[in-house]
Amino acid sequence: MQKKADAPQDPAMRREYFQKFGASAINDAHFISIYIDEQLASECGMISPTQLLSSPPYNTLGYTIQQYTSTAQYTPELGITDATKQPVLTLNRPAFYGFWGNVFNSVMDNKPAETYQLLIQFIEHVQANNEAVYKAWMQEDQNTKQPKAGLSSFVFTTLTDSQAKLLLKPIEVAELQGSIRKFLCGRGCCADLQDLNSEYRFPVNPRGFVESVATRVGQDIVDPSYGFKSPLQGIIDRETIALTKPKPKPVIVEKPKEAKKEKPKEGDAEKKPKKPKKAPLDPALYPAGPAPEKLIIKTLQLSAQPVTETQPVCTFCQAPLRFNIQPCKIPTNYKQFITQTSKTLQLPLQPAQVTLISAQHNNYQTNKSQPVAKTLPSQKFVLLELGYNTAFKKVHEENLKTVMQMKGNGFLVRIAKPSDEARTFTFDGIDSYKTNMQLDASFSLDNYCYCVEADSIRQGVIDLMEMFKDRYLWIAEWDDLKKRNDKYFPKKK
Repeated sequence: MQKKADAPQDPAMRREYFQKFGASAINDAHFISIYIDEQLASECGMISPTQLLSSPPYNTLGYTIQQYTSTAQYTPELGITDATKQPVLTLNRPAFYGFWGNVFNSVMDNKPAETYQLLIQFIEHVQANNEAVYKAWMQEDQNTKQPKAGLSSFVFTTLTDSQAKLLLKPIEVAELQGSIRKFLCGRGCCADLQDLNSEYRFPVNPRGFVESVATRVGQDIVDPSYGFKSPLQGIIDRETIALTKPKPKPVIVEKPKEAKKEKPKEGDAEKKPKKPKKAPLDPALYPAGPAPEKLIIKTLQLSAQPVTETQPVCTFCQAPLRFNIQPCKIPTNYKQFITQTSKTLQLPLQPAQVTLISAQHNNYQTNKSQPVAKTLPSQKFVLLELGYNTAFKKVHEENLKTVMQMKGNGFLVRIAKPSDEARTFTFDGIDSYKTNMQLDASFSLDNYCYCVEADSIRQGVIDLMEMFKDRYLWIAEWDDLKKRNDKYFPKKK
């Protein structure tokens, strides 16, 4: 299914025009990936890092988002003179905790958007299409070794609130910038992710900084034991305390052993063996004593960390913790998903699959006299973009390359605020990439990419879902190209 390069001039008609393209593409899809931009955070009442960076006082400090998301370790003793190569955690710790502390506090204080529930409905529909086609393949030729069913859906996002991971389980979700809810040792003593108490909030002052001295969460700042300790020293201290305050060994009681049964002698077959007397059940008669060492069972009880108004530090070495935030990067597992999907779309279809795919599109036929629309019998891929952000231009370029990689079987549905950039589907070096993908010279992304304009991402998803659910009302007229053109491109009288 392709569209014309032009679009209706009327904004309302243009919005409806591309909503129908998007809803039809999702209905016919067998594979789906969803990109969620961090713009959704600000719509849900949370703070977006990109917007926060352009607000005072952070816009006057001169730090880049790369320095705030740098994975470099907290090592001020290295003495690097070039400030552009040092993370904000090293250069200005109050600003670092103030910046990400604002984001963290807003994430913990807000509820997730209802948008995720609508996305689940899109994903479940596509997964059902994929499963039906795969079963038809298996039933068509049981003698041929069929490939294993792989992933049919993938979600990747520049949001750092981890709400997609929490709400879209068990769907595969990749966080391109990491998670604001997880922490790493700033000195790099270990790679273990560390959590804070769910009630913890960073004490950000009105100037946007966190001035408190960094201490271990739950440890008082006046505690004389505060200070840097190596992991080995911490283990020694814990064992020393355990030796000075030994726990009393538990006492167990043993029940007396029952007497062995006597075997009957020859000639005494008729005599029944005497039953041994039952042991008395009075606990006072049981022999008491310490339990053997091998029988002692020790249980470890974890206590919740109390909330303090101090910056958290590593639980092992007490170095400042840094947020598990990283520069935006497309993960390897998503690239593997796209590569595998592209290969699957190029596989020849069995006759049963062709019939099923046509039926999935033509499910609106209500009477036999109605003509059946001719559709291309092939599996489809759709990429749903929620938001367009110039700060993540590279991500949008990768999404366009993904559509080209599907070689005519992939579509992009972009929900974005009205802008010329959001309506443009191109990138630098597109001609050379088209040559590398061995695409025809007439291939144009405008025929496979649709921009659904909306005032907000949330409203755009809601409108698209309504159009998707009402598909049976308009799809017959939509598949008739003459009726479609007469409605959206009327001839001037």
